[in-house]
Amino acid sequence: MKKLTVLFDFDGTVIDSFEEIVAIVNKLAHTFGFGPIGSDEIVAFRREGARSLIRKLEIPLLKIPFVLQAVQKELGTRIVTCKPVQGIPNTLNYLHKHHSLGIITSNTTENVSAFLKSNKLHTLFDFVYTSNSLFGKATTLGTVVKKLHIDVKNTVYIGDEIRDVEAAKKVGITSIAVTWGFNNKEGLLRAKPDYLVTTPQELIEVIHQMAKW
Repeated sequence: MKKLTVLFDFDGTVIDSFEEIVAIVNKLAHTFGFGPIGSDEIVAFRREGARSLIRKLEIPLLKIPFVLQAVQKELGTRIVTCKPVQGIPNTLNYLHKHHSLGIITSNTTENVSAFLKSNKLHTLFDFVYTSNSLFGKATTLGTVVKKLHIDVKNTVYIGDEIRDVEAAKKVGITSIAVTWGFNNKEGLLRAKPDYLVTTPQELIEVIHQMAKW
């Protein structure tokens, strides 16, 4: 069985943070001059993605970096109380024994590090790379591939959002979409990931099959 480079998104994929982030965005809504996220917006977001939510909330593009920074700062005060996605710790422990694991995220290094350490998962990842852009993940993925001399043919990127699938496609990396995070199955299927899984255990099975090829 060959060793793969297995890259994970963070929010919604490793950490169960959807409800926390929605609460934070609603708390900050008045400060940045947009309305709170209602049930209709949540349904649309899970089906259509982050760009749709930004349009529906009418957040000016120039404000997005500042909103993202504020959300991450507030999340940092709550991060150690957040829980991993159910079943993910076992999956990570298994994959760590056979493959090289990394995290590529638009969250901050400080938040990721604090969460991983509080849940005793920090020794399972070889590296964490972050991007300060909500839609800059493809650039970050490409940078990591070049810097670490990663063979894209033996690499997989795992994420819970449409933008994760899109980023992997741009870089030529196999994409695995997971249905337990931000975007729902309907939205993820429209993005056409290479694989779609519904449980962390199924994730092990897919990667195990890839490693045999």
